[in-house]
Amino acid sequence: MTQPAINYPVELLRDGKGIYGIGVAKEVEIDHRPQDLLLRRDRLAESETCFGGYAVLQMITGGFRDGMFTNMLEEHLRQVIHHGMLRRVGLAWPPPRSPDVHYERYWSSDSRQQVRNRQIYHGLRLGSLWVVNRLIGQALEEAADQEAVRIARRFRFRNRYSIYRAAALNPRAMQIMSVFPALSLAIYAKGLDGANRRIHNATQLVEAGAPLKKIADLMSVPMAFRKVKPAAADLALFAIDALRNERLVHAHMPDALPRMKLWLRSIYLAKGLGPEFVEWVAKHCLEIGGPSEVLSFLSDLTDWVTACHRASVPPHIFNAIIGEKDDPFHSPRGEQFIVRAFSPDMSLKTVTKLSSDWHEAVANNMSGPRFKFPEPWCCAGESCGYEIIPIATSADLYREGHALHHCVGTQGHRVQAGEAYFYSIRKDKERVATLELLRDHGGVAIGQLRGPCNSQAPKEIVRAVKSWLQPQREFRFPKERVVAFDALDGEIPFYGEIPF
Repeated sequence: MTQPAINYPVELLRDGKGIYGIGVAKEVEIDHRPQDLLLRRDRLAESETCFGGYAVLQMITGGFRDGMFTNMLEEHLRQVIHHGMLRRVGLAWPPPRSPDVHYERYWSSDSRQQVRNRQIYHGLRLGSLWVVNRLIGQALEEAADQEAVRIARRFRFRNRYSIYRAAALNPRAMQIMSVFPALSLAIYAKGLDGANRRIHNATQLVEAGAPLKKIADLMSVPMAFRKVKPAAADLALFAIDALRNERLVHAHMPDALPRMKLWLRSIYLAKGLGPEFVEWVAKHCLEIGGPSEVLSFLSDLTDWVTACHRASVPPHIFNAIIGEKDDPFHSPRGEQFIVRAFSPDMSLKTVTKLSSDWHEAVANNMSGPRFKFPEPWCCAGESCGYEIIPIATSADLYREGHALHHCVGTQGHRVQAGEAYFYSIRKDKERVATLELLRDHGGVAIGQLRGPCNSQAPKEIVRAVKSWLQPQREFRFPKERVVAFDALDGEIPFYGEIPF
């Protein structure tokens, strides 16, 4: 297959044997030059196993700020093409800046010219995508090891090039990747394991044709992990310390890839709280619901289980372990409200009830000056069928976070400091979202607006909030900002939650 050369800053790399990869032309001068993507077997020794942009080894969609290929090498090459096209039509890249103007939107202060330049920008973005995909397709067809590409594409994006490189250079490595993806990832995806000497020894065992069991034992990868699919292999390696009991893998890990990923993420979240909690999570996590529900529920549950662990330790022993009383983790964090400790043989229903009761007990004891909130900035209101109610106490803020499974309950110190105020959005008395208001030049602006499990609020809720906020003219900001209480130095258990 032969095609005419394309006159762009990114080109197919060739030598006397033909195409061997894709890269930026040597005569092109740019500040940040992406690595060359080398694909032909005899040139792979020159490549780096990890570089600033992992190769995805396929055609891409491009130009999106947070797209799935944003950090991939192929997208970096597309950007070089795109920026070169822009310069060619007179749209300087990077866009010019001046001291008094941060930047001119779409290279002009004239609205009509902005529209025209925007059309040019996005037209050339699509053109650069066509060019880079044409190069990718030709390079993969003429330079790459097809079987190694097929195997590498079964892994997650960030691991593909390391796997491809090892598979193309070593037929025995390719065999292990086919039958034991997690083990091959532990050996060949540099960065997942820092024990370089052990990796070197494992590589030698692979080349010598040693039994899988011997190689797996050296890498401390359980043989039960042979069941793990390539796209979930890195999750398995992150959770490996919690899954030394191979019975859990055989008995409870699902076969379907999405559920397998969720199960492994749940195990990783649980591993810091001991083998009994890991065992319970392995049995019950998939009964909870979808990914966001499971992870948010377990995040709440870890607070209660942590309090159970603390309650089981005699105070004098706990003090000796933790240290002096000025340690922020010395203060009670809810263990005084434990009425029945966690046990791995509990049902999901029992655990849910005990955890919920414990969270409510914590909320009921959040009183006193240190938990006091200032007056709401805006009054309650109704908009488009939704009630918008100020969260006026620390306890209610804590309940809001617990009910919607996000961590707004940890933000009380920001309310006390006058930095933000939070509102509960309800439909027919049911909580459906949480609104954050921020100060903005004497007025307020919408901060985060989140639904259950930290999800994005639906458009109708966004419209309702804007409709309620727009006519507001007077805001009751606190005259003096109080010193916020430290969430780590109170009776509220907050562990590893996702920022609201």
